[in-house]
Amino acid sequence: MVATLSCSGASLNAMVFGLPLVFGIAHVHHGYATYVQKGRTQQALIEAVIIALVQLTYTSLFGWFATFLFLRTSNLLAPCLTHSFCNMMGLPDVSNIGHYNASWKKWIYAAFIVGLILFVMLMVPMTQPALYGDAKSSIYWPITVTAQP
Repeated sequence: MVATLSCSGASLNAMVFGLPLVFGIAHVHHGYATYVQKGRTQQALIEAVIIALVQLTYTSLFGWFATFLFLRTSNLLAPCLTHSFCNMMGLPDVSNIGHYNASWKKWIYAAFIVGLILFVMLMVPMTQPALYGDAKSSIYWPITVTAQP
């Protein structure tokens, strides 16, 4: 889909932010399945809507990142491996943090925050096209990158 949008002249924003919404919407059927499975009651509807919104949110966020990876690296392996890793790991389970004592809670929350900060800080440098075999720029990312010797 990225190649098709790129050939159609779509902007990077449309590709990075618009296309993953399709990926996210493709997971909304899980909410409907929950609604049917739970007996089509009002409570089932509420639960289904919550499930659908949560899945839409995290699949769209992941889709943004995977599309960004592909556009930056022109490498299909990067988003595929990332998708496999994320499917294997799942969402972070923060439900058990409350069972730890206060000092451990601080360390756990600090680790989450440091991890998020490092992720954001390293996202662009670690996806430089030069690291993935293209010394000048990505096929899709028009920003020319200085090659590293």
